Amino acid sequence: MNKTVLAVNALDPSGATGISVDLRMVQNFRFFCCPVLTGIYHQNTRTLTSHYFFPFEQIGQQLDAVFSDLIIHGVKFSGILDPSLAKLIASLVGSMKVGWTVFDPHFFHQNDRPLLPLDQIGVICRAFFPAVSCSILTIKEAEALLWRTIPDVNAMKEAAEAVHAMGAKAVVITGGELEGKATDIFYDGTRENTIEMAKQPTENLLGLGDAFGSYLLCSLIKGLQYPQAIQQAKMYLKKTMLHTFPIGKGLHPINLNTPL
Repeated sequence: MNKTVLAVNALDPSGATGISVDLRMVQNFRFFCCPVLTGIYHQNTRTLTSHYFFPFEQIGQQLDAVFSDLIIHGVKFSGILDPSLAKLIASLVGSMKVGWTVFDPHFFHQNDRPLLPLDQIGVICRAFFPAVSCSILTIKEAEALLWRTIPDVNAMKEAAEAVHAMGAKAVVITGGELEGKATDIFYDGTRENTIEMAKQPTENLLGLGDAFGSYLLCSLIKGLQYPQAIQQAKMYLKKTMLHTFPIGKGLHPINLNTPL
């Protein structure tokens, strides 16, 4: 299938997270992936020491180079942590004329350490929510956005409805932080789906969030409906966690050499 996907994300030099994961996941679908860099995370498998983000002019020139030449069938936006940059890029989404757009922010390093002041999360989300097809938030990100705790699945459902009320066309709240099953909630204003799967005890976790967002985008491009796409993403990623791929002294990346 001749499809081209644009991944807008930052670079992790270890290759375990960030745009390197987007590239590999998209290529697993036999699609062509165009990477637009927003910045660099100075990190490895153990820690993140700092990050640097490019001026908007540099990111804008990358986007212009791609869209002036290629037909893009879907875009995934991650690694955009500056409110002004978020507003500018979100304002361009309508002119991009692509079929599917996914906002997958990654506001926290390893779902723990915030990468930006928490009061900026709402500004970035409100810029992207109405502009993109689907927004993906972890429980941690939803808690920071909504200024509330999300202790269980019922609270996840309420959070998804609240995020939709803020302007998101479709929202996925991922529930990997909860005890018990790995539960995701999808809501688009009319449909609410709960997608559950048994958790996989493992240290093979790096890149999981990026891969989920890229998998979901590629599945939508292929024509799958949201619940089926989310279910298949969870099934595939569980397989990638079963096959160890140790590269450093910290957590291990998921193994994206695993066939679809």
